[in-house]
Amino acid sequence: MKRTRIKNSVEISPVTFPLQNSDAHNGFVNSKNNPWGLKAEFFVEENNTCRCEWTNTHTNFQGFANIIHGGILATLADELMANNVLGSLNKFAMSLKAELEWQRPAKVSEKITGRSQIYFRLGSFVLVRFELLNEKQKPVLTGTGVFYLLNRQQFERATSQPLPPELIPYVRP
Repeated sequence: MKRTRIKNSVEISPVTFPLQNSDAHNGFVNSKNNPWGLKAEFFVEENNTCRCEWTNTHTNFQGFANIIHGGILATLADELMANNVLGSLNKFAMSLKAELEWQRPAKVSEKITGRSQIYFRLGSFVLVRFELLNEKQKPVLTGTGVFYLLNRQQFERATSQPLPPELIPYVRP
């Protein structure tokens, strides 16, 4: 995994895994190959934190005129938390529960940044906190999520296909 440094000396690296951006993973939020996707970028940082960056470049994801649809922001938040678990624990996780609080509207053309942190882990359950911010660094969406770390059988049952060998390290034994 390639690591880089940013201005405040926090070590970061992009969240990646084998088969990303392939037919095996054509995710709506972070796949570069999905023509309808958000193409958001996620970076794992120190202390079990993750950040994301996304700029909406068209009006396809708006609700009211010039306002990003709340469901798109909720999807971005869910993926931010899931990537936090993946990047920090190197395991795939499935969303179980989310509590979301919309703080203010987000404009269609503004850059959205997000931060999340693993707050608590108990066995296969992980609690994550997050916030999505607008360009003025004001919160647009905040909340928490509970994620479940999948084993191989659960992954295969959820996806209805065998787990590719390259992904075996990313599920619980």
